[in-house]
Formats: sequence, structure tokens, C-alpha cells
Amino acid sequence: MWRILLAGVATIGVAGCLQGANPPEHEAYRAASIPAAARVALVLGDGMAPYLDDIEKGAQAAARENHVEVLRVDGRADPSGEVERLRRSGAGAIVFVSASSAGHESLFDMARRAGIPLVAVGAVPDPAAALPYVAVDDEQSAYLAVTALLAGDVDGLQVAVLESGSESIQTRARRAGIDRALAEHGEVQVLARQRANGRIDQAYETTRQLFAAHPQIDLVIGSSDAMALGALKYLRDSRRPQVRVAGFGALPEARAALTGGGFALTVDPRIEKQAYLGVEYAARSLRGGDVPPVTLLEADLLLSPRPRP
Repeated sequence: MWRILLAGVATIGVAGCLQGANPPEHEAYRAASIPAAARVALVLGDGMAPYLDDIEKGAQAAARENHVEVLRVDGRADPSGEVERLRRSGAGAIVFVSASSAGHESLFDMARRAGIPLVAVGAVPDPAAALPYVAVDDEQSAYLAVTALLAGDVDGLQVAVLESGSESIQTRARRAGIDRALAEHGEVQVLARQRANGRIDQAYETTRQLFAAHPQIDLVIGSSDAMALGALKYLRDSRRPQVRVAGFGALPEARAALTGGGFALTVDPRIEKQAYLGVEYAARSLRGGDVPPVTLLEADLLLSPRPRP
């Protein structure tokens, strides 16, 4: 068990009931009955391994301020068993941190039926789940990233885009942001758009095929760092140092490539801040306060210190 500090967050439906259906005296009793130190589960889903330190820092910082205790749980386990175990351990709420909410609907449903409030962090849940969530604004962040890449004289620049094959809410938003920025730069030519599954090896092969058909590509935009890293590996193997690469995620390998050469830009989703807000909202909810149903953060752009070739 990994101890972090966290607080519970109510679902939108629960928050609505508390605000609309309960009389003020019931609210006062509820707030007073919650102990100063509450126990909350931090459930980790898919894709969080590279961000564990950031999650811990953000959660601990907010937890210290809110006097709550957290149990870290692997969200890939059986959700029904996990929810029951968490309830027996005294967890008053769940904060679910994941790169995607897909496949975790049973966890959300079990928490709802058990009466345990849950907030999603990182992932954008399906609207039908009616969960409060904290995430990065993928559309705006992708727009700003591509706009930064296309700053200056880009007349005649030839671009390829590696897109995720997923149709998640995050993927669609990121694609829309990339398209919006490209549409504002009519002088840029988009030679190809290819879908990949987010794996480095597949992105490598997709990039090889792209350059076989379009050897004049100047810039490869990957909708994730994994895809961009696969493209970079091919470019290094084929000795094309003049081609720039950009990704999303700020993985350690991408950060290293910013200074070591190859990456022009990566997008930091600010997972530490997301975890911090998740804890803060959780504590606020447990004590009867209001919790915003949606919080979208603008990501940070990490640019290479090297000049454009």
C-alpha cells in the first residue's frame, strides 16, 4: 500500500442531490460528521506508469493541506472486489487517475452503487457516466502546440501527421486542435495523415512508409509521444536529422530528445496539477463544498532549445 493523501469527490449526480434535495440542516450535519482526516482511494488506471512521481507530488501537496489519507490501488484489478475492499477499509471516496476511461465503466458503476463518490483525473469520462473530472484541454493544447511549431516562415513546409487509431474523446479533441492550427496556415502543405496504435514499433513502420512515398517531409506531428518517438527512431536510422518531430505527453524519452536533438516540441499534460486539483476537489466535496463538474487545464509546451534547422 502506497500512502498519499487525497480526498473524496462526489459525482455530479450526488452533488446535485446534496445541493438541490437536502435541507441546510442536513448539509451542516453532513459536513460536521466527516472526520478531519478522511481515507480515500487513489485508483491508478492505464498509462500512468511514466507519471507516478508527478501524481504523488500533486496528491501529497493537496492532501497535506486538506488533512486526508489515501490508499493507492491498481485500477486494473476486478472492480467489484476492489470497490468492496476499499469500502471495508474505510475509504470515503475514489479518485480515478488514468489516461483513458474506456473499459473502466464497471468500476464507475460499482462505486456509484456502493455510494462511494468518484472523480476522474486525466481521463475524460463518457458524459453518460456523469462524473466530475479534471483533465487537460486537448483541443486547445494541440492547437497551441502546432501553432508554435508553425511560427515564423513556414511557406512551403511539408507536414505529416501520425494520428491515434482510437476514437476516444481525448483523441478527437486533439485531432480537432491540430486541424484548427493547420487550417490557419494555408501555406503549409499536409502531405499525409496516417493512423497508428500508439506503439513505437508501429509508428516506426508507418513513418518508414510515409517517407518512402513522401521523402520531402519536413515535420512529423505525432498525436502522442510514443508515436513521435517511433518516428524519431526511423529518422535517426535513416539519417534524416533535418526533419523535425513533435509529440504529446512529455514522456521522459521525449524530454531527453528535446535537448539531445530530434524533438522540436512535446506537450506536458501537467499531471501533477491534475492530481493536486483532484485531491482538492475531493476534500471540498467530503466537507460538503461545491465541486466543479469539469476542469480543463491548458497544457505546457516544452520546446527544444535548439534552433530550427
